[in-house]
Amino acid sequence: AHHHNCIILEEYQRLSDQEWRDLLVLLKRYAIRIVPLQHMPAIDDSGYADDMIAKWIQPYANEPAILAWILVDEPNEADFTRLLALKAKVKAADPKHPM
Repeated sequence: AHHHNCIILEEYQRLSDQEWRDLLVLLKRYAIRIVPLQHMPAIDDSGYADDMIAKWIQPYANEPAILAWILVDEPNEADFTRLLALKAKVKAADPKHPM
């Protein structure tokens, strides 16, 4: 039998670096996996998405407590082409976790 304990985690970027590390330790200890929800903009002229990938995705590419990434919750259909480009950037930074 397969038992999956998974939490979708919003606004985790509000955690301090220490709180985030502590959370990852607890998740591993209790065999809970998370799916962080990013809320990345489909159109990003400011570099926000690149910064988010560099800080919150790439460093955790090998993190077993992360099950997958959610880039955008309920995207607009018109944004799908841009989101595919964003997905490619995330996949390059973390090829192990699905989106």
